[in-house]
Amino acid sequence: MTHPTSWDRSQKAYLALLFVVFMVVLVRSAWVCDDAYITLRTVDNLYHGYGLTWNIGERVQSYTHPLWLGFLAATYFLFENPYYLLILLSIAISSAVALLLMTRLATSPATALVGLLMLMASRAFIDFSTAGLENPVSHLLVLLFMIVFLRSGVSKNRMFTLTLIASLGMLNRMDLLLVFLPVLLYAVYKQHTRRDVRNIVLGLAPFLLWELFAVFYYGFPFPNTAYAKLNTGISLALLVRQGGYFMLNSLSRDPLTLSVFVAGALFSCIERDLRRGLLSLGFALYLAYVVRVGGDYMSGRFLSVIALGGVALLVSSQLLREKGAFRAALIAVALLSLATPHPPLLYNAADAREENGPLGIYNGIEDGRTFNYQQTGLLTLSSDKPMPKLGWAYEGREARERKVEVIDVGAAGAFGYYAGPDVHVVDWYGIGDPLLSRLPVDDPLHWRVGHFYRSLPEGYLETLEQNTLAIQNPNLAEYYRKLVTVTQGDLFDANRLVEIWRLNTGYYQPLLDAYQAALK
Repeated sequence: MTHPTSWDRSQKAYLALLFVVFMVVLVRSAWVCDDAYITLRTVDNLYHGYGLTWNIGERVQSYTHPLWLGFLAATYFLFENPYYLLILLSIAISSAVALLLMTRLATSPATALVGLLMLMASRAFIDFSTAGLENPVSHLLVLLFMIVFLRSGVSKNRMFTLTLIASLGMLNRMDLLLVFLPVLLYAVYKQHTRRDVRNIVLGLAPFLLWELFAVFYYGFPFPNTAYAKLNTGISLALLVRQGGYFMLNSLSRDPLTLSVFVAGALFSCIERDLRRGLLSLGFALYLAYVVRVGGDYMSGRFLSVIALGGVALLVSSQLLREKGAFRAALIAVALLSLATPHPPLLYNAADAREENGPLGIYNGIEDGRTFNYQQTGLLTLSSDKPMPKLGWAYEGREARERKVEVIDVGAAGAFGYYAGPDVHVVDWYGIGDPLLSRLPVDDPLHWRVGHFYRSLPEGYLETLEQNTLAIQNPNLAEYYRKLVTVTQGDLFDANRLVEIWRLNTGYYQPLLDAYQAALK
């Protein structure tokens, strides 16, 4: 692998200019999605002394990314309007990802150039390198993992580093385990002395410690969103079909992203490179998981890591250094960019959703960036309206001004953040509600991915408003009583610890089954 210090001045100058172009594309594309404010509501509650909560007095993990939340919590005081914090942090981390790819993984200036061009041509990568979500941190950790593994393998002095990066990756998004899993299993196979086991445990400590904290504080090992989106009652066949639509949507709107991953995996096979083959397998497992859960309602959201992985596999390949392969890669990037509706290089301040065009909604999947850009895009800043200009933010402020105590809503992100801690927000999809997230969806045949609607049980709103148990169904009322012991009871109460065990082991599942049977 050619070290960057061996590059001549002209090569460094060309790459510096291309990096400037990348930064311009990143800034022009920058936006924030409504979901980012789900995390910010918890950060705001923590900042004001209400703990890591969605609704104060109720311990529920409504976020999937503790590490990204930590970044936000540590810097929340810097801006009066957190919109700018989301943008700044995302751009800073994403620029670091591009620099690391060019200077620590690319085998030559030519491969660094083509790699950066690929990143700029991938809508999934560019769209979610900002957006206010955890993607930039996932990109950074996945890339660091690849750099360490490809440069040093699983030598004894790298076991701790690899497992630490993987641990932080899982702390940022638990399903990233699948990306790291083949390499970690290979590492355990190759290095299994007592010292190696100790290094693995030490490396995994951040994630393991968080899990212990989550079970103690929240009562459950997984985010509430996992229960809301995986506990739906929807058949596996329907979810996989939706996941297939998600992949087809990507091929239609963003053909480079999946293509570059396939090319990277094929290059690894042709070169018979074990290390890159193991990494390819990890990305393939993650891709299969995305299909298994039905993908997402925002096009490309879970594929930005796949795009980065594919590019990293290619730029670290010796094969790409050959003139024929390099030229073919440039031609492929150009052709796929031409086949991309509204490529990132053409993003501008006028971007908006087309109801009946390539940027509209198909199979429940929308172009998240263009859908939100006129309300949250960086290029749409104006002096007369604060960001974000989302209608949900205005509605949240109105609920705060009217001193609403309890309200049920659909889009809970910006609404919940701007409603403030005094408003108890119940979202229909169960993202921040511990009871709704454990109920099956109303209609397991007709639904939109990421929006799994549950009707409010009779008496549930009255229960929250009056602070007295008014749920009509006796089985559900009993289940809720146990749930409240965990989410609202004294942290150190022995009975609470017993209920944590019972709720996590399915002891009270018959109560939910009886409630569901009564609805039929």
